[in-house]
Amino acid sequence: MKVAIVICLVVVSSAVDIKIVSYGTGQGPEPCARICYGTTAGTNEKEWTHIKGGSALDISLADCKFTSPPIIIAKTVISDQLIPTDNYQDTLAKVQNGSFQYVMYGVASSYATLLDFRVSWSATGYTC
Repeated sequence: MKVAIVICLVVVSSAVDIKIVSYGTGQGPEPCARICYGTTAGTNEKEWTHIKGGSALDISLADCKFTSPPIIIAKTVISDQLIPTDNYQDTLAKVQNGSFQYVMYGVASSYATLLDFRVSWSATGYTC
């Protein structure tokens, strides 16, 4: 019985297939490809800072352990619901191996902090 469980775990763990088709710089070998997901909910990444015309939030990717800047997709959520994008314009800035900045134009930082705007994100990159 124990052997069957171990074999099942090996088969399941080897079935994960990640292939990054297009990547800017710092491309690594396929076994090093990683997809990392996260949200700012439950972290200390809650204080939006004021920038000209909007607000920004610094987000850590340190636990993903990327060796080069990853490809990132991010969206603002409130109470686990997407915020309609016609209310603001968003972009990413300062993308690095271990962090990025999520920027919203048209939303005051005090408003984003008060209403607990969170960012859900996914990052795809290489770890070696």
